[in-house]
Amino acid sequence: EGDAARYLSKLEILALLLSAVIHDLEHDGRTNGFHKLSASGRALSHNDRSIQENHHIMTMFIRFSTDSSVNILQCMSSSQRDEIRRLMIVAVLGTDMAKHFEDIKEFKDVVAAKGTAPGKWISNGYSIYLIK
Repeated sequence: EGDAARYLSKLEILALLLSAVIHDLEHDGRTNGFHKLSASGRALSHNDRSIQENHHIMTMFIRFSTDSSVNILQCMSSSQRDEIRRLMIVAVLGTDMAKHFEDIKEFKDVVAAKGTAPGKWISNGYSIYLIK
C-alpha cells in the first residue's frame, strides 16, 4: 500500500482508480462549449452543465446497470455502490476545466483553514478535496 492508503479508504481509492479509467469514456473530441452552443443532444441531456463529464460518468453507470459482465461493483453492498458512485461523480465532474479555478480556490481555502497535512483534512471530513 502506498501513501494514498494513509489518507483514503479502500473504497475511495477504488472510486479514484475507476474515475481515472473512465473520465473520458465516449469522448467525442468536442468541447463542452461546442455542445452548449450547438444545443447538441448531449448538452440537452445534461442541461448544459459539465456536459462531457456528465456523459462519461452516465455512460459507465448505464453500462454497469445493463451488462453484468462489466459491472465490477455488483459484488458490493448497495451502500458501497452508492458511495463509489457519489465519489466518482465528484471526481469526474472535477475534471471540468470550466470549474478549475473555483476548485483551486476552494482547495486553497481548505489548506489555509486546516493546514497542509492531509491527515487533518480526513479527521475533519475534508477528504473529498483529495478526491476532487
